[in-house]
Amino acid sequence: MTNKTLFISYSHDNDAHRERVLGLSQRLRSDGFFTQLDRYVPGTPEEGWPRWMLNRLDEAAFVLVICTETYYRRFRGHGQTQDGHPRHERTRGKGTDWEGAIITQDLYDHGSRATRFVPVLFDASHARFIPEPLRPRSRYLLDSDTGYGKLLDFLDGVAGIEPGPVAERPPGKRRRTSPLVLDNTQSPPSPRSPQSPSSTFDPHIASTRLPSSTGELFGRQKELARLDRALRDPAIHVIQLIAWGGVGKTALVVHWMARLAARDWCWQAPDGPPGHPPDHSRTPRTDNHPSPSPTKQNDVPRRARRYFDWSFYSQGARDRDSPSADAFIAAALEFFGDPDPQRGSPHDRGARLAELVAREPAILILDGIEPLQYGSGPLQGQIEDPALLALVESLAQRPGAGGLCVITSRRRLTDLAAFEKYTVIAHGLEHLHPRAGAALLHHAGATRRGAATIHPDDGELKHASREVRGHALTLHLLGSYLGRAHGGDISRRDRVPFQDANSDQGGHVFRVIAAYENWLQEDPSLPGNGYLLPEKGLFLAILGQLLLRTGILFLKTSLLFNKASLVVLEDGERIGKERWFLPMAKRIRDIAIALRTAGNWIGGLDARLHGIERPRQGAPRRPGPAGSGEPRPITPEQRRDMTNRQRMLAILRLLGLFDRPAHKDLLATLCREPPIRGLTDPLVGLAKEDWNGAVHSLQDLDLISQQGDALDAHPLVRAYFAERLQRQTNDIANLLRLADAQVKADPAPPKAAKKVDREYPPSPWVSGHRRLYEHLTTTTPERPDTLVGLAPLYQAIVHGCHAGLHRETLHDVYMDRILRGTGPDGFYSRTELGAMGADLGAGACFFEHPWRQPAARLAARDRAWLLNDASLLLRALGRLQEAMEPLQAALQMTVEQEDWKNAAIGAGNIGQLAVILGDLEQAVADGERSVQFAERSEDWLLIRDGKVTHADALHQAGKTEEARRLFMDAERLQAEQQPQYSWLYSVRGFLYCELLLAEAERAAWRCVGEWTGAASPVGAETGTPPLEDTQQGRLSPRSPTGQQRDALTVDCHQVTERAAQAMEFALPRNRILDIALNRLTLGRAALYRALLAAVAPAAGHGDAAGSAPAEGTAFQAALSPREYADIESHLDTAVDGLRAAGRMEFLPEGLVTRAAFRAVSGDNTGARVDLAEALDIAERGPMPLLEVDILLARVRLFPSDPERAALEAEARRLVKRHGYDRRAKE
Repeated sequence: MTNKTLFISYSHDNDAHRERVLGLSQRLRSDGFFTQLDRYVPGTPEEGWPRWMLNRLDEAAFVLVICTETYYRRFRGHGQTQDGHPRHERTRGKGTDWEGAIITQDLYDHGSRATRFVPVLFDASHARFIPEPLRPRSRYLLDSDTGYGKLLDFLDGVAGIEPGPVAERPPGKRRRTSPLVLDNTQSPPSPRSPQSPSSTFDPHIASTRLPSSTGELFGRQKELARLDRALRDPAIHVIQLIAWGGVGKTALVVHWMARLAARDWCWQAPDGPPGHPPDHSRTPRTDNHPSPSPTKQNDVPRRARRYFDWSFYSQGARDRDSPSADAFIAAALEFFGDPDPQRGSPHDRGARLAELVAREPAILILDGIEPLQYGSGPLQGQIEDPALLALVESLAQRPGAGGLCVITSRRRLTDLAAFEKYTVIAHGLEHLHPRAGAALLHHAGATRRGAATIHPDDGELKHASREVRGHALTLHLLGSYLGRAHGGDISRRDRVPFQDANSDQGGHVFRVIAAYENWLQEDPSLPGNGYLLPEKGLFLAILGQLLLRTGILFLKTSLLFNKASLVVLEDGERIGKERWFLPMAKRIRDIAIALRTAGNWIGGLDARLHGIERPRQGAPRRPGPAGSGEPRPITPEQRRDMTNRQRMLAILRLLGLFDRPAHKDLLATLCREPPIRGLTDPLVGLAKEDWNGAVHSLQDLDLISQQGDALDAHPLVRAYFAERLQRQTNDIANLLRLADAQVKADPAPPKAAKKVDREYPPSPWVSGHRRLYEHLTTTTPERPDTLVGLAPLYQAIVHGCHAGLHRETLHDVYMDRILRGTGPDGFYSRTELGAMGADLGAGACFFEHPWRQPAARLAARDRAWLLNDASLLLRALGRLQEAMEPLQAALQMTVEQEDWKNAAIGAGNIGQLAVILGDLEQAVADGERSVQFAERSEDWLLIRDGKVTHADALHQAGKTEEARRLFMDAERLQAEQQPQYSWLYSVRGFLYCELLLAEAERAAWRCVGEWTGAASPVGAETGTPPLEDTQQGRLSPRSPTGQQRDALTVDCHQVTERAAQAMEFALPRNRILDIALNRLTLGRAALYRALLAAVAPAAGHGDAAGSAPAEGTAFQAALSPREYADIESHLDTAVDGLRAAGRMEFLPEGLVTRAAFRAVSGDNTGARVDLAEALDIAERGPMPLLEVDILLARVRLFPSDPERAALEAEARRLVKRHGYDRRAKE
């Protein structure tokens, strides 16, 4: 009964439908059937598609016919467009048409014996679309596992339950695994569904990207139980764990994930396998979401079929950068089975990933997403990246097959606030209780008080936990520090000045890391526990530059420096005990070391210059007494330990150069000859066993972790050493600048100062980043084709900019290798890979203050380009308010340079964005400025574009006639310069057509009222004046008269002709946005024309809510089938195209128009879905003018909506606030 060949006949309705059919095929294959599907064919089959389909139909034991409206129309031959339609439409649906003809002929030839054609439905409402020859046959509804099981039984030729022998116990139910889980899971599971532990189970588990666990977890039993409850509760889709860095979010989810894996990914099994510690934390829920009532379904053990996690800290997350979710989205889409992870806009990819995740029980962990959230201001907590936003919002809304998305962040996701009472839990992770903190301290190494051994519940351990407010990372590092440096003595924690740590992020933990740093650079040969100078070689080079600049070569300076150094170094023990001195001790210690080194160096140089005898190097010296400042003798073991600690500290400093795990190749590059002074001196030429020893020592202290071939540290540890390296760089630069200033002020500078090279020696920070940049750019292929291949180049940009190589990095790496040029054929990473977020993150590296101040090292032209490019990317990603700032900065720069061409472009871009943001006063002003700048440039294209921008702003402000004149001027100018294009096209043509259709649109909306019961003007029942005759007397307060309808119908025909001509220009060039906008214009003109011509149904034929008739038959009857299908096709294609183009400012317009069409066609649910999506986009923009349009549409389409009064009031408020006079009288 297995290995039967099945052929699936279906229509390519849309991407979601294609993926659903593919999922069905995969499930059938998992259940033992050999399915044939066109998507399994790479490219075009050798025999051509018609013969391929015929051969597959001949081979198939059964043909599954997936019945939808589109399939039915194409099966009947109604899906083909007639002559006069765009070229690419004439070939759509021919495959289904061909298969339909073959199926019909086969049924005719075999009659009732032709049982191999099986109607299959995904939705019960599609039963009316079963082709007539197949309607007498059994159909199978795949909206549940039960329906799928019935289909399997039919294909196998067996009953749903195979009976056993009489008087014998029947055999167990047959079960099979499957990659497809259908939406409706309320019915009992299919006998073949893998819902019990006994079934065959083959989960897909991705390799974790989370850091490895550091051992036991303390004080988190309630949180573990909360995660378990959320996983068991089918109503919960997302849980957020919110806390500052180091509180233990990642450790918690890693531990929870490990427990789940130990249970074979089963979340309703017992608490754990044999030998696993039982979970005694099943406490009542304390969040706002009620616990689910126990049901039989919840008692069934379930397992995750897929597991995937991602750490956003591991992909780069420095404050100055703008990280994106592009790499995560691409990797996750590939893991969850998407055939083309780069297809679609960022929003589409995120929504598509949510659909894939929700198809089957899956666990998705997103760790540390705060780099992709707004950190301050009115948008605080919102997600910046549109793909990630679409993912989490869709997961919160979409019914799933079980499973959970776990998100950790330092900020609450305000985007999910509306779902927190329903499908989302937001849990603030608290600091550890003193008892748990004491246990963690003891476990990490603080096991003594003086010479006495203490227990985990010791009072001083609890007091220490309270001192650091139960901060988990601080306690962990403090315990390991005391265990290693002070024999585990908790009373020695006074070495760490916690009383001076503020409560800000990282305050306490930075104090512990500083204590580690002090301990790692202790030199037992120095008096009073002195310290090493890891930067000695660097400091001598810097000092040489200083001396050459200032000419200070005096023995008294040497003596003075040495004396000053002894003040600090002579009695370290005494100083260490003075707690008031501790905040300054580290800084003074550094100064003392520098002073002593400088004094010795100056003294030696002075002696050589003046012939003073100095002790020979290597001459025997008698160690002086303690406190004399002389070196102490040390044992070989002490020397080995000191050397190892130097290496450990050097490795930690290396990790400060990275914002992600450091791969071994990059670490090896840093550690090669020649050494980077002050950074890699202890590591150059190091034997492998010595390197491993230092790494293992750091791992023992839990300061670093090893992930495959990479070393990583907690983000706070990386941040500490990055700040130290950067501060060192700044100190050196400031010191040298001060020396130069003194030289310039000296009326008679020394001769040596006149000859010195003024180039400052590079700091470890700059030298390290330069070496990483050079390695990444030379070892990466010139122009990788994938986002994964481009990742090293994106990383090289970060290092290049930190090294000060801004211009080289911008031109050689970003523009040439990633974008592949900035001309019409360029921007490869965006147009081919959709990596707009990654490009924005790369561009942020070239800014000193995103998004207003590019790096001063760059040329003015480069700075202006970066500002404009950042604005375009921000706008494409839906971050509209942020996009205004770089545009204004670029405009100011170009005006100052009298670069009138770019000034015209900049002013026009500001005007367009101001319209979207609802600032019509600024839009009108900048539109006018754009024309003025363009006229100065004498560029007719810019003059045309400026006039269109100005005209659109005037149109939205209600100044229709002024706008009309400007549109006509722009069109006249274009016709003079481009006679072959007598009408405006592209976005310019769309905006003009919008004005030309304005009267027809208003009249059509009033006609919609006849269909929905809202014929009276919006606001009429509240006393607001109705629509007046303002447009040449052609539109009455009520529905238009016959003469008025005729005039408006002519307008619609003229716009249709314009859009058809613009389509002829756009199609050969495959301009996605232009094609979509032309489709929207064609759909609007046809819809308005149909509404003006159609006769409304009699009163009472609508539903109880006053909306369109249930089946929409009356409106459809007023149109020919071709007219109805054309409108539907235009609007569906327009919406899909606007999504693909990624232009969110246009998508709501398409959704609103399609909502009107759906409502008058009877599809009230579809209309509401479109309006809800449009409103969500508009509110997020924010796009207040579009928000008004959406609110008005909702009131008109659903007049009995209980929120109608509030919706009208909000629309009226927005119109008044933004001066949206185009809608003021509607």
